[in-house]
Amino acid sequence: MKYKIDSSGEVVYETSKNIEDISVEQKNLDVKERKRKLQQINLFAKQVVDRMIKDMVPPTPENYLIYFEKYLEEKSPAQKEAIKKILDLEKQSDANKEYMARMDSYLKENFDNTKKILDDINNLYSHVNKIKNYIK
Repeated sequence: MKYKIDSSGEVVYETSKNIEDISVEQKNLDVKERKRKLQQINLFAKQVVDRMIKDMVPPTPENYLIYFEKYLEEKSPAQKEAIKKILDLEKQSDANKEYMARMDSYLKENFDNTKKILDDINNLYSHVNKIKNYIK
Protein backbone atom coordinates (compact mmCIF):
# COMPACT_ATOMS: atom_id res chain seq x y z
CA MET A 1 0.00 0.00 0.00
CA LYS A 2 1.31 3.40 -0.92
CA TYR A 3 0.59 6.51 1.04
CA LYS A 4 1.71 10.10 1.27
CA ILE A 5 1.80 12.61 4.05
CA ASP A 6 0.15 15.84 3.01
CA SER A 7 1.15 19.34 4.12
CA SER A 8 -1.09 19.18 7.20
CA GLY A 9 0.63 16.00 8.40
CA GLU A 10 -2.30 13.71 7.57
CA VAL A 11 -1.67 10.33 5.98
CA VAL A 12 -3.28 10.08 2.55
CA TYR A 13 -3.63 6.61 1.02
CA GLU A 14 -3.54 5.90 -2.68
CA THR A 15 -7.09 5.59 -4.02
CA SER A 16 -6.32 2.89 -6.58
CA LYS A 17 -7.25 0.19 -4.05
CA ASN A 18 -10.70 -0.19 -2.62
CA ILE A 19 -11.41 0.85 0.93
CA GLU A 20 -11.71 -2.73 2.22
CA ASP A 21 -8.12 -3.50 1.14
CA ILE A 22 -6.89 -0.37 2.86
CA SER A 23 -8.65 -1.23 6.10
CA VAL A 24 -7.25 -4.79 6.10
CA GLU A 25 -3.74 -3.51 5.36
CA GLN A 26 -4.16 -0.79 8.00
CA LYS A 27 -5.22 -3.42 10.55
CA ASN A 28 -2.11 -5.44 9.69
CA LEU A 29 0.03 -2.34 10.19
CA ASP A 30 -1.70 -1.70 13.53
CA VAL A 31 -0.99 -5.26 14.65
CA LYS A 32 2.64 -4.94 13.64
CA GLU A 33 2.91 -1.61 15.47
CA ARG A 34 1.35 -3.06 18.63
CA LYS A 35 3.71 -6.03 18.43
CA ARG A 36 6.70 -3.69 18.07
CA LYS A 37 5.56 -1.62 21.06
CA LEU A 38 5.07 -4.77 23.12
CA GLN A 39 8.60 -5.85 22.22
CA GLN A 40 9.86 -2.43 23.33
CA ILE A 41 8.20 -2.67 26.73
CA ASN A 42 9.37 -6.27 27.17
CA LEU A 43 12.95 -5.27 26.42
CA PHE A 44 12.70 -2.34 28.83
CA ALA A 45 11.25 -4.58 31.56
CA LYS A 46 14.10 -7.06 31.05
CA GLN A 47 16.63 -4.23 31.33
CA VAL A 48 15.05 -3.12 34.61
CA VAL A 49 15.22 -6.65 36.03
CA ASP A 50 18.82 -7.04 34.83
CA ARG A 51 19.77 -3.81 36.59
CA MET A 52 18.07 -4.99 39.79
CA ILE A 53 20.01 -8.26 39.65
CA LYS A 54 23.23 -6.39 38.99
CA ASP A 55 22.60 -4.13 42.02
CA MET A 56 21.60 -7.18 44.11
CA VAL A 57 18.19 -5.71 44.93
CA PRO A 58 15.38 -8.13 45.88
CA PRO A 59 12.84 -8.34 43.04
CA THR A 60 9.78 -7.17 44.97
CA PRO A 61 7.01 -5.20 43.23
CA GLU A 62 7.90 -2.06 45.18
CA ASN A 63 11.58 -2.28 44.26
CA TYR A 64 10.68 -3.01 40.64
CA LEU A 65 8.47 0.08 40.50
CA ILE A 66 11.25 2.25 41.93
CA TYR A 67 13.81 0.89 39.45
CA PHE A 68 11.32 1.11 36.58
CA GLU A 69 10.67 4.80 37.20
CA LYS A 70 14.37 5.54 37.83
CA TYR A 71 15.49 3.73 34.69
CA LEU A 72 12.71 5.36 32.64
CA GLU A 73 14.14 8.79 33.51
CA GLU A 74 17.43 7.77 31.85
CA LYS A 75 15.74 6.96 28.53
CA SER A 76 15.41 9.36 25.61
CA PRO A 77 12.26 11.50 25.41
CA ALA A 78 10.94 9.43 22.48
CA GLN A 79 11.41 6.18 24.40
CA LYS A 80 9.81 7.69 27.50
CA GLU A 81 6.83 8.81 25.48
CA ALA A 82 6.40 5.40 23.83
CA ILE A 83 6.52 3.58 27.17
CA LYS A 84 4.19 6.08 28.83
CA LYS A 85 1.66 5.61 26.02
CA ILE A 86 1.70 1.88 26.62
CA LEU A 87 1.25 2.42 30.35
CA ASP A 88 -1.62 4.85 29.71
CA LEU A 89 -3.36 2.25 27.54
CA GLU A 90 -2.98 -0.25 30.37
CA LYS A 91 -4.49 2.21 32.85
CA GLN A 92 -7.39 2.84 30.49
CA SER A 93 -7.89 -0.91 30.19
CA ASP A 94 -7.95 -1.23 33.99
CA ALA A 95 -10.41 1.65 34.21
CA ASN A 96 -12.63 -0.06 31.63
CA LYS A 97 -12.52 -3.31 33.61
CA GLU A 98 -13.44 -1.47 36.80
CA TYR A 99 -16.27 0.33 35.01
CA MET A 100 -17.60 -2.93 33.59
CA ALA A 101 -17.46 -4.56 37.03
CA ARG A 102 -19.44 -1.66 38.51
CA MET A 103 -21.96 -1.83 35.66
CA ASP A 104 -22.30 -5.58 36.15
CA SER A 105 -22.96 -5.06 39.85
CA TYR A 106 -25.43 -2.27 39.11
CA LEU A 107 -27.33 -4.38 36.56
CA LYS A 108 -27.42 -7.37 38.90
CA GLU A 109 -28.81 -5.20 41.70
CA ASN A 110 -31.45 -3.76 39.36
CA PHE A 111 -32.49 -7.23 38.16
CA ASP A 112 -32.84 -8.32 41.79
CA ASN A 113 -34.96 -5.25 42.55
CA THR A 114 -37.11 -5.88 39.48
CA LYS A 115 -37.64 -9.49 40.56
CA LYS A 116 -38.69 -8.31 44.03
CA ILE A 117 -41.17 -5.84 42.51
CA LEU A 118 -42.65 -8.54 40.26
CA ASP A 119 -42.94 -10.90 43.24
CA ASP A 120 -44.74 -8.18 45.21
CA ILE A 121 -47.11 -7.50 42.28
CA ASN A 122 -47.82 -11.22 42.02
CA ASN A 123 -48.51 -11.33 45.75
CA LEU A 124 -50.87 -8.34 45.54
CA TYR A 125 -52.70 -9.87 42.57
CA SER A 126 -53.25 -13.12 44.40
CA HIS A 127 -54.52 -11.25 47.49
CA VAL A 128 -56.90 -9.17 45.36
CA ASN A 129 -58.24 -12.37 43.77
CA LYS A 130 -58.77 -13.91 47.22
CA ILE A 131 -60.62 -10.81 48.39
CA LYS A 132 -62.82 -10.85 45.24
CA ASN A 133 -63.67 -14.48 45.86
CA TYR A 134 -64.40 -13.80 49.51
CA ILE A 135 -66.71 -10.92 48.61
CA LYS A 136 -68.64 -13.07 46.13
